[in-house]
Amino acid sequence: MSSALICSKRSKPASVLALGFAALLAGCSASSEDRLELGVASSLAVAMERLTDEFETETGISTILVVAGSGTLLTQLEAGAGFDGMAVADQDSLERVLAFRPGATHTRFATGRVVLAVAKDNPRRLSGLSSLSDPELRTAIGTEGSPIGRYARQVLAQAEVVIPNPALETSAAAIVSKLLLGEIDAGLVYHTDVVASGGLLTELAIPDAPSQFFLARWSAPAAQFQEFLVSAPAAAILSEFGFGPP
Repeated sequence: MSSALICSKRSKPASVLALGFAALLAGCSASSEDRLELGVASSLAVAMERLTDEFETETGISTILVVAGSGTLLTQLEAGAGFDGMAVADQDSLERVLAFRPGATHTRFATGRVVLAVAKDNPRRLSGLSSLSDPELRTAIGTEGSPIGRYARQVLAQAEVVIPNPALETSAAAIVSKLLLGEIDAGLVYHTDVVASGGLLTELAIPDAPSQFFLARWSAPAAQFQEFLVSAPAAAILSEFGFGPP
């Protein structure tokens, strides 16, 4: 499944999949001192829209979010996308950003945890990770190149659990979509994804399954946003969406 790429002005996203890459760069680039363009990992999208709404109210700096799976965003960055910064969902993604933008400043602004998500009320009565070895269970995890996929493989290796023929998705958002559509029975996603489902998903906690989220920035507007991200108002918003402190 390919990663969706969304260019949104605050809370009004519009799909740009039908546009060519050159058109995307023309429509979602050209940084200035009163405009902030961020590449945002899909697992952070909803919280980032709230955060940038608040940031825009406080500073008057208009914000554009380009939302996609981390791999897609990194490819766009390396191809010349005009981001002022990127919000990513793991250390590996951050290191790739910094390799391309060696002068960038970065900060860890939130933490989270990986969970086993199932439909509301756990209809298959799964007990935890060990249940995923059932060959009749339809389970999805992230691809090897995605943050949620890297986290999932760490969790499964630590628990010594092997999933027979899992479905592979490029983002946690894609796994959540399949869960909500009833196409799979279980998936490894972020706690924040379950919170965002509004009660449609149930989570089974996994011991020692942390995740972390970073902002890398290389422009003056992004520096202002970085300061905002570590403020008390931003912490309150992140907590509302299920993120933990950095």
